Amino acid sequence: MIIVMKNLPLLSFLRWVGIHLQFGRFLTIGNLLLLICMSTGLGLSNVWAQAPLEVSFNTTIYFSDPVNCLVWEDKVGHATLAQARDHLADFKPADTITHIDPKSQYWVVQKLVNRLNENRELIIDASRTEKGHNWLHYQHFVIYPDGSSKELNGPFSNNVPLSMRDIDPSVFTMDTSLSRSPVFTLHKGSEVQLFSKLKSSSSAPARNFALRLYERTAYLELRRYSLYLEGILAGILLPLIINIWYSLTYRRDKVSLVFGWWVVVGLLQILSMPMLDGQRLFEFFLKENLPDIGLLPAGVFVTRLLTYFQTVLFTQFGRSFLGTKKHFPRLHLFSSIFFAFEALRFFAGAFLEHERLNELLLIVSFVLSTINYLGFPVCALIRYRQGLRSAQFAFLSSGIYALFWVLSNLEGFGYSLFDLWPATGLGLFLRSGDVMQTFAICVPAIITNFSI
Repeated sequence: MIIVMKNLPLLSFLRWVGIHLQFGRFLTIGNLLLLICMSTGLGLSNVWAQAPLEVSFNTTIYFSDPVNCLVWEDKVGHATLAQARDHLADFKPADTITHIDPKSQYWVVQKLVNRLNENRELIIDASRTEKGHNWLHYQHFVIYPDGSSKELNGPFSNNVPLSMRDIDPSVFTMDTSLSRSPVFTLHKGSEVQLFSKLKSSSSAPARNFALRLYERTAYLELRRYSLYLEGILAGILLPLIINIWYSLTYRRDKVSLVFGWWVVVGLLQILSMPMLDGQRLFEFFLKENLPDIGLLPAGVFVTRLLTYFQTVLFTQFGRSFLGTKKHFPRLHLFSSIFFAFEALRFFAGAFLEHERLNELLLIVSFVLSTINYLGFPVCALIRYRQGLRSAQFAFLSSGIYALFWVLSNLEGFGYSLFDLWPATGLGLFLRSGDVMQTFAICVPAIITNFSI
């Protein structure tokens, strides 16, 4: 709960005292001094009292505090933690921030108190929000009751996280300072302040300041079921790639070649996407703290680039399979325009920080993509009626691709079909837009493999 102590002008206060004195309502000297202190000390500025979020046995495995967090907009974007603490009087409730400017940095402060009789290890995650797009850059700091501070680990932290290749299980300790994640210990009966420095993207602006928190041990226990599903999806694509490229040694038709490249790029896109707690491509094969490319972190840039090529190759495969240049020239021309527009949007989002332009491009992209992806199932159905029996596979694969693409984009706008799903490991897995994109690649790849 946030309590607002509003301005009480000194002149109005003195007038109020005069009226009461005139009618004989005399005040004691102590009460009078108390009221004068309140009028002069609290009446000159707004002071926001922040209630802590209680961590107890009723707290869920992953949770957030959308009510009590306070926000300060750093328009210059160079404030340090010490400067943010000095500006605590300028922090405002998150619901008073109606617009998130991608050119500004935002400091979010929240309080946590441990009502349990034991310590709890928590992870704060700004790469995942309850609704809408994620934050582009983030750093987290914890302030302990004695006033000391600690910067938490993470991909944008000055504390460089460990690479997976540096971990030896036989010597790796349980010290949380060695974790790749922004993890901190909330000691029993203690209260901490949590500061987060956030920056949004202009091409996909963040929509709220409610940062997710996880109870580390219980979350990892829940998370393992999602890891099984990730392994299954990767295990589906790897044999498909081997089978497709082995078949290409015997026949090199254009359709099979484009399909083979699409599955390869699709697997790379899946490995590069953050999924639920990391980008596997950078965890296992590359470094996570690479310098930015343009306006984007290297990981985000690579993911968007692979997403673009995956989209182009899937559309090109549909064009080649259905013969759109001959049978559906309008769709063929429209998809070429779609390729050019998506390339323009990619470069604008990566190198041009212009919020209004990127919002317009996002809306136009949503419309063009919907028309493009829905056009191929319709054309596949027409070709099937014309006698192309294998078009039934194209109808199923392109229809499923369009379905999961829509679900993925709705999740980015803050709406998910799986919001009503129980809070299980599977439910946590299915609420991710990246998972929807993974299904959009894996399921059509399996179906299409039967047709070629």
